[in-house]
Amino acid sequence: PTNEIGFNAMAMLHALIQKQPLPSNSMLLAPDRVITRRSTDLLAVQDPIVKEALILIKQQFKNGMGLKGLAQRLEISKPTLQRHFLAALGRGPGEEIHRTQMELVRRLLADSRMPMAQIAAEAGFSSPQRFSEWFRRQAGTTPTHYRQRHARDWGRSINPNL
Repeated sequence: PTNEIGFNAMAMLHALIQKQPLPSNSMLLAPDRVITRRSTDLLAVQDPIVKEALILIKQQFKNGMGLKGLAQRLEISKPTLQRHFLAALGRGPGEEIHRTQMELVRRLLADSRMPMAQIAAEAGFSSPQRFSEWFRRQAGTTPTHYRQRHARDWGRSINPNL
């Protein structure tokens, strides 16, 4: 949270200039988010079916694999897969597919200058229009507006034409 860090540093400097005492305790600021890297992306799930399903979802969701395809790849029924997911994660496999897809899209919007059409393709959408409609339904805002609000500071404002 760079703005908050800067504000707190300025307040501390002001206190020093005014010869006021500084707080004796440390100042802790919550991170704005945690970025998962491949080296730390561990699947801490005990259920081997769910664990394998999560791996498949991460690898295949861009190819349009849905609940039916996932169950077929795991050679189990959809209701059985649903039960395993609910017991292990508290959500169904379809929700996990959408969550994984949204996680990727949000990361690409905030951390890259990738054009919307390329983000749509990376996330497995057949067109930028379908991607935009889906994102608006899921996030309650357009991908462009989300990018403007959440883009990491690259030293200048985000302009997709840069």
